[in-house]
Amino acid sequence: MTIPGPTSVSTRESLAVRPSRPPDHAAENRALGALLDVLAHEPAGILQALADAVLTLCRAESAGLSLLERQGGHEVFRWVAVAGRYAPFAGTTLPRDESPCGVVIARDTLLVFRHPGAEYPALALADPPVGEALLAPFHVDGAPRATLWAVRHEECDGFDDEDARLLTRLAAFAAIALRLHDSVEALRESEARLRHTVELSPHVPWT
Repeated sequence: MTIPGPTSVSTRESLAVRPSRPPDHAAENRALGALLDVLAHEPAGILQALADAVLTLCRAESAGLSLLERQGGHEVFRWVAVAGRYAPFAGTTLPRDESPCGVVIARDTLLVFRHPGAEYPALALADPPVGEALLAPFHVDGAPRATLWAVRHEECDGFDDEDARLLTRLAAFAAIALRLHDSVEALRESEARLRHTVELSPHVPWT
């Protein structure tokens, strides 16, 4: 599969020269309210809810959340939540130096990638290919360790400054959501260990 044109990387300022739609604050507030509702009632689903929100608010065709992890002594980005046309790739990992996420984390700023498949072979194999990707970092434990991203697959259809503003705001929300998600998972593990201990208690000599 051929990706037209070379890869280009630019900052949010490059979007200022493109026509931009006006903010839809009502839709934005509804989306943020829905995310808060997930946090309150189903926190384990917040990462997928974030990916879904990016897909809708940023008018993307694919969207997701990539988390930096260590795997076999190497750093990789795991697509921990994916929405849209790339949803079947949820759980996929890419080496840090073979993913645009690595550049975003290193610079700790929102970046726009045009035709990233020309430089990153793994993305060139994805179907459909990436026409343009918008990625924003967010911090985990005080350091940039994850990205929230939106993808357009069509060659002629790029993002605008309003998309960048929304993605930046959602990334700030994601930093809080990921901390809560991790806390919930840790609590579930503690509860499971406690339940196992209680189930074994008749056979444990207490002194």
